[in-house]
Amino acid sequence: MNQPLHLLLVGLAWTLWGTSHSLLASTRIKRAVRARAPSLCPLYRVGFNAVAGLGFAVSAGLSWYLLSDPGLSLFPGPYAVPQLVALGAALWLFAAGARGYDLMDFVGLRQLSGRTSATLGSLAREGVHRLVRHPWYLGTLLLIWARADGAAVAYVNLWLTAYLLVGTVLEERKLAEELGGEWDAYRREVPMLIPRLTKRA
Repeated sequence: MNQPLHLLLVGLAWTLWGTSHSLLASTRIKRAVRARAPSLCPLYRVGFNAVAGLGFAVSAGLSWYLLSDPGLSLFPGPYAVPQLVALGAALWLFAAGARGYDLMDFVGLRQLSGRTSATLGSLAREGVHRLVRHPWYLGTLLLIWARADGAAVAYVNLWLTAYLLVGTVLEERKLAEELGGEWDAYRREVPMLIPRLTKRA
Protein backbone atom coordinates (compact mmCIF):
# COMPACT_ATOMS: atom_id res chain seq x y z
CA MET A 1 0.00 0.00 0.00
CA ASN A 2 1.23 3.51 -0.78
CA GLN A 3 1.56 6.59 1.41
CA PRO A 4 -1.54 8.46 0.09
CA LEU A 5 -3.69 5.45 0.93
CA HIS A 6 -2.15 5.30 4.40
CA LEU A 7 -2.95 8.98 4.93
CA LEU A 8 -6.52 8.41 3.76
CA LEU A 9 -7.04 5.45 6.10
CA VAL A 10 -5.64 7.30 9.10
CA GLY A 11 -7.70 10.40 8.31
CA LEU A 12 -10.82 8.24 7.98
CA ALA A 13 -10.11 6.53 11.30
CA TRP A 14 -9.76 9.84 13.14
CA THR A 15 -12.86 11.23 11.40
CA LEU A 16 -14.95 8.23 12.42
CA TRP A 17 -13.66 8.49 15.98
CA GLY A 18 -14.42 12.21 16.20
CA THR A 19 -17.87 11.85 14.66
CA SER A 20 -18.89 8.98 16.93
CA HIS A 21 -17.50 10.82 19.95
CA SER A 22 -19.50 13.98 19.20
CA LEU A 23 -22.70 12.08 18.41
CA LEU A 24 -22.58 10.03 21.60
CA ALA A 25 -21.85 13.17 23.64
CA SER A 26 -24.76 15.09 22.12
CA THR A 27 -27.81 16.00 24.15
CA ARG A 28 -30.09 14.59 21.43
CA ILE A 29 -28.63 11.09 21.66
CA LYS A 30 -28.69 11.14 25.46
CA ARG A 31 -32.34 12.17 25.45
CA ALA A 32 -33.18 9.40 22.99
CA VAL A 33 -31.52 6.80 25.22
CA ARG A 34 -33.29 8.20 28.27
CA ALA A 35 -36.65 8.03 26.51
CA ARG A 36 -36.31 4.66 24.80
CA ALA A 37 -34.03 2.69 27.12
CA PRO A 38 -33.98 4.35 30.56
CA SER A 39 -32.45 1.24 32.12
CA LEU A 40 -29.27 1.92 30.13
CA CYS A 41 -28.81 5.46 31.48
CA PRO A 42 -26.59 4.45 34.43
CA LEU A 43 -24.31 2.62 31.99
CA TYR A 44 -24.20 5.38 29.38
CA ARG A 45 -21.21 7.35 30.65
CA VAL A 46 -19.08 4.27 31.23
CA GLY A 47 -20.02 2.97 27.79
CA PHE A 48 -19.29 6.34 26.22
CA ASN A 49 -15.80 6.40 27.75
CA ALA A 50 -15.16 2.79 26.71
CA VAL A 51 -16.16 3.48 23.09
CA ALA A 52 -14.15 6.72 23.03
CA GLY A 53 -11.08 5.02 24.51
CA LEU A 54 -11.27 2.06 22.13
CA GLY A 55 -11.76 4.31 19.10
CA PHE A 56 -8.85 6.51 20.13
CA ALA A 57 -6.61 3.48 20.64
CA VAL A 58 -7.49 2.07 17.20
CA SER A 59 -6.90 5.44 15.48
CA ALA A 60 -3.61 6.01 17.31
CA GLY A 61 -2.54 2.44 16.53
CA LEU A 62 -3.21 2.97 12.83
CA SER A 63 -1.25 6.22 12.93
CA TRP A 64 1.68 4.41 14.48
CA TYR A 65 1.49 1.39 12.18
CA LEU A 66 0.75 3.09 8.85
CA LEU A 67 2.53 6.42 9.28
CA SER A 68 5.26 5.47 11.77
CA ASP A 69 3.89 8.13 14.12
CA PRO A 70 6.30 7.95 17.09
CA GLY A 71 3.80 9.37 19.56
CA LEU A 72 5.49 11.49 22.21
CA SER A 73 9.26 11.86 22.19
CA LEU A 74 11.63 14.72 22.94
CA PHE A 75 12.59 17.24 20.29
CA PRO A 76 16.32 17.39 19.54
CA GLY A 77 18.64 19.87 21.27
CA PRO A 78 17.30 23.21 22.50
CA TYR A 79 13.90 22.57 20.89
CA ALA A 80 13.18 20.25 23.82
CA VAL A 81 12.90 23.26 26.16
CA PRO A 82 9.67 24.79 24.74
CA GLN A 83 8.32 21.26 24.31
CA LEU A 84 8.83 20.53 28.01
CA VAL A 85 7.26 23.87 28.93
CA ALA A 86 4.20 23.01 26.82
CA LEU A 87 3.98 19.55 28.40
CA GLY A 88 4.27 21.03 31.88
CA ALA A 89 1.55 23.58 31.12
CA ALA A 90 -0.69 20.83 29.75
CA LEU A 91 -0.27 18.71 32.90
CA TRP A 92 -1.02 21.75 35.08
CA LEU A 93 -4.17 22.53 33.08
CA PHE A 94 -5.36 18.92 33.45
CA ALA A 95 -4.72 18.92 37.21
CA ALA A 96 -6.14 22.39 37.82
CA GLY A 97 -9.16 21.73 35.63
CA ALA A 98 -9.93 18.48 37.45
CA ARG A 99 -10.64 20.47 40.63
CA GLY A 100 -13.72 21.93 38.99
CA TYR A 101 -15.18 18.59 37.92
CA ASP A 102 -16.65 15.57 39.64
CA LEU A 103 -14.26 12.90 38.36
CA MET A 104 -16.46 10.06 39.59
CA ASP A 105 -19.24 11.49 37.45
CA PHE A 106 -16.85 12.08 34.53
CA VAL A 107 -15.79 8.42 34.28
CA GLY A 108 -19.34 7.17 34.98
CA LEU A 109 -18.80 5.44 38.31
CA ARG A 110 -21.20 7.71 40.19
CA GLN A 111 -23.98 6.90 37.73
CA LEU A 112 -23.39 3.18 38.22
CA SER A 113 -23.76 3.62 41.97
CA GLY A 114 -27.11 5.34 41.49
CA ARG A 115 -26.01 8.48 43.31
CA THR A 116 -26.33 12.05 42.02
CA SER A 117 -23.33 14.31 41.58
CA ALA A 118 -23.23 17.32 43.89
CA THR A 119 -21.98 19.39 40.95
CA LEU A 120 -24.56 18.15 38.42
CA GLY A 121 -25.87 21.10 36.42
CA SER A 122 -23.49 23.54 38.12
CA LEU A 123 -20.91 25.75 36.45
CA ALA A 124 -17.25 25.54 37.49
CA ARG A 125 -15.96 29.12 37.85
CA GLU A 126 -13.16 28.83 40.38
CA GLY A 127 -9.42 28.32 39.96
CA VAL A 128 -8.26 27.88 36.39
CA HIS A 129 -11.86 28.25 35.17
CA ARG A 130 -11.56 31.95 35.92
CA LEU A 131 -8.88 32.13 33.20
CA VAL A 132 -10.24 29.82 30.50
CA ARG A 133 -13.57 28.06 29.96
CA HIS A 134 -12.07 24.78 28.75
CA PRO A 135 -8.73 24.13 30.48
CA TRP A 136 -8.70 20.44 29.49
CA TYR A 137 -9.18 21.28 25.82
CA LEU A 138 -6.37 23.85 25.98
CA GLY A 139 -4.16 21.30 27.72
CA THR A 140 -4.97 18.76 25.01
CA LEU A 141 -4.01 21.25 22.30
CA LEU A 142 -0.68 21.85 24.00
CA LEU A 143 -0.14 18.10 24.33
CA ILE A 144 -0.97 17.54 20.67
CA TRP A 145 1.53 20.11 19.42
CA ALA A 146 4.23 19.13 21.92
CA ARG A 147 4.65 15.82 20.12
CA ALA A 148 7.62 14.83 17.98
CA ASP A 149 8.02 16.66 14.68
CA GLY A 150 7.69 15.22 11.19
CA ALA A 151 5.15 15.18 8.36
CA ALA A 152 3.21 12.18 9.71
CA VAL A 153 2.87 13.72 13.16
CA ALA A 154 1.83 17.08 11.71
CA TYR A 155 -0.85 15.32 9.64
CA VAL A 156 -2.32 13.56 12.67
CA ASN A 157 -2.00 16.72 14.76
CA LEU A 158 -4.03 18.70 12.22
CA TRP A 159 -6.82 16.10 12.32
CA LEU A 160 -6.86 16.12 16.13
CA THR A 161 -6.79 19.92 16.30
CA ALA A 162 -9.64 20.24 13.80
CA TYR A 163 -11.76 17.81 15.79
CA LEU A 164 -10.91 19.45 19.10
CA LEU A 165 -11.99 22.87 17.81
CA VAL A 166 -15.22 21.46 16.38
CA GLY A 167 -15.83 19.53 19.58
CA THR A 168 -15.29 22.67 21.65
CA VAL A 169 -17.91 24.56 19.64
CA LEU A 170 -20.38 21.68 20.04
CA GLU A 171 -19.68 21.56 23.78
CA GLU A 172 -20.30 25.30 24.01
CA ARG A 173 -23.69 24.90 22.34
CA LYS A 174 -24.62 22.06 24.68
CA LEU A 175 -23.64 24.06 27.76
CA ALA A 176 -25.56 27.10 26.51
CA GLU A 177 -28.64 24.89 26.14
CA GLU A 178 -28.22 23.32 29.59
CA LEU A 179 -27.18 26.39 31.61
CA GLY A 180 -28.83 29.23 29.72
CA GLY A 181 -28.13 32.76 30.94
CA GLU A 182 -25.56 31.62 33.49
CA TRP A 183 -23.40 30.22 30.70
CA ASP A 184 -23.89 33.31 28.53
CA ALA A 185 -22.65 35.54 31.35
CA TYR A 186 -19.66 33.28 31.99
CA ARG A 187 -18.86 33.15 28.27
CA ARG A 188 -18.71 36.95 28.11
CA GLU A 189 -16.32 37.11 31.07
CA VAL A 190 -13.90 34.22 30.40
CA PRO A 191 -12.16 33.24 27.11
CA MET A 192 -12.89 29.87 25.51
CA LEU A 193 -9.34 28.58 25.00
CA ILE A 194 -6.74 31.39 25.09
CA PRO A 195 -6.46 33.08 28.50
CA ARG A 196 -6.31 36.88 28.55
CA LEU A 197 -3.16 38.48 29.90
CA THR A 198 -5.19 41.36 31.35
CA LYS A 199 -8.62 41.56 32.91
CA ARG A 200 -11.47 42.90 30.82
CA ALA A 201 -12.40 46.44 31.85
